[in-house]
Amino acid sequence: MRKRIRPGIKLSERIGRKIKRRSSLKRTTLKRLLLWALIAVTAVTAVFAVRFRSYINSEIDRQAEEQIARRLSDIQRYINKRADEGRRELLMQDISVYLALYTNYVIDIREPLLGRDKGSAQVVSHRSEGAYAVAVLVDRNNGIAASNRRTLYSLFVPSDNRDEGGYYVCDESAFALPQMQELMQTYDEMLQNAGRDSFPEIKLTSAYIDRRTRTFIPRTGTVSLFTMGGEYDTAPEVKKSYSGTKDISITIDDSRFEVIEQRRVEEPGMSYETIVLTDLYGEKDEIISRFSSELVFRDTTDGYGMLSSFDGGGYVYGSSIPVYIDGEQYMLCLRFVVDHDDAEVTRLYYKWVVLFAAASVLIALLICWYRNVKNKLKYEFEDYQRALTDQLAHDIKTPLMAVSGYAENLRDSRLTETEQEQYLDSILDNTAFIDRLVSRTLYLNHMIDVYEPKPESVSVSEVVKKALEKYSLLLGEKHMICEVSGDAELRTDKTALTTVTENLISNAVKYTPENGRVSVTVDKDRLTVTNTVTDKIDTEELKRPFARGDKARSNTSGHGLGLAIADRAAGLNGMSLELSCTCDQFRAALIFK
Repeated sequence: MRKRIRPGIKLSERIGRKIKRRSSLKRTTLKRLLLWALIAVTAVTAVFAVRFRSYINSEIDRQAEEQIARRLSDIQRYINKRADEGRRELLMQDISVYLALYTNYVIDIREPLLGRDKGSAQVVSHRSEGAYAVAVLVDRNNGIAASNRRTLYSLFVPSDNRDEGGYYVCDESAFALPQMQELMQTYDEMLQNAGRDSFPEIKLTSAYIDRRTRTFIPRTGTVSLFTMGGEYDTAPEVKKSYSGTKDISITIDDSRFEVIEQRRVEEPGMSYETIVLTDLYGEKDEIISRFSSELVFRDTTDGYGMLSSFDGGGYVYGSSIPVYIDGEQYMLCLRFVVDHDDAEVTRLYYKWVVLFAAASVLIALLICWYRNVKNKLKYEFEDYQRALTDQLAHDIKTPLMAVSGYAENLRDSRLTETEQEQYLDSILDNTAFIDRLVSRTLYLNHMIDVYEPKPESVSVSEVVKKALEKYSLLLGEKHMICEVSGDAELRTDKTALTTVTENLISNAVKYTPENGRVSVTVDKDRLTVTNTVTDKIDTEELKRPFARGDKARSNTSGHGLGLAIADRAAGLNGMSLELSCTCDQFRAALIFK
């Protein structure tokens, strides 16, 4: 006995195995997208952090070098001017005062995307912790002729002799006085607590001065912390607000000093105060002494740039140039210590790194959301095609089994001619069903992949009437009543409208019982097809491929693609298909808009 061959089963098994392999492919989930986004954000933020740190460091280098060159030029110009005036006895003291007052720097790191006036971080000598500016004038014997050593300075204009006016330096013996030590401590505390626009200010109402040595000792006055207000303009005074004011009161008994009171002097064409200003400037001795090995006389000029690191933190920038006084050569040495990790700079750095990271996370989330939506649509389409293939394999299986069985039976020579014809008819019927099923499936896929609507003006009632003509015999055989009412001119793809209409009418005629009713109504908004039914049908899944409302009928009585094709054609032309069913009536509405 020959072994039976069942090609239908083998084909369905091959299709099933292929579907199983495809469904087992790893898909990109939202969780996986977020993981990759986190890795990408971390990497991009790390690169930004390194580059932004490099930008800050390079900006500090550039500004420090520029300001060193400018300060050296200004100091050299001042020394040459003072030397030309011929006042040698107090020249070095005047140079020291100038060095103390004007040896400074302001490194301003602008925030990204913002102007200098809208946001920046500053490293300022004398005000930022770990930031220093040292200037020393060295002679050939490496002796310090002048420096910006920290001390108290005041500008006096004695009323009886204006030629004796100028900067006076606080007498060193005064620093041993308790009141003077208290004044220095108060000033340092205010400087430490000062904000970006706040400064300690010393106002003297009287002082002890020695005109011969140009030294002084504070007598009475106040020290306050003031904050700038308003804008710098042509007004005679900048608005200030004061806080934490403390009084100064020092008494000495020394015949070298005379008392000068603060008062305004009016002279023809001008007026001035006898005590113009008083302030504490310069660097402490221990800071200057740290550079003792570098601040020496050389015959060569240093280039501008970073020289070394500082033992107190920060980086040292500096240069040295020769200066000539009365034909004698001196070396003017300038050193800037800049803390790259100053509190303001660090705050600005982390602020923008965090902002960049937050922006990157937001962008990454948007990209993940977009990719996830695209993936969902892609996977839904894949699932749709997989389900289509699965259902097609399932529906082909039964007729293939029938064809295989009938073909094997035809091998039996004992069959009568009538039986052979019956088997052949069954084989042809099942083959025709398979052909229709495959053709409709290919048509549905064709609509999904390459369909392009071609709009034209169409009369909906004419399309309906032509579709009904195809089923006139079936309507008569089942003694059904068919009614058509209304009309509408619609600009759409005529082929697509015809496909939808024929599927709706075919579905209605096929599943209306004998003596039932089919009704078609048309208006400007919709085409509605209703038909009589004997039982209520669940319409939720009817628009899916191979879905059948009548679960009892055989596979060969309908392919389950009509409403799926109608829905797809409607959607591709900007229309929609709505289905509903009651216990005695099924309704399909094609919505035009």
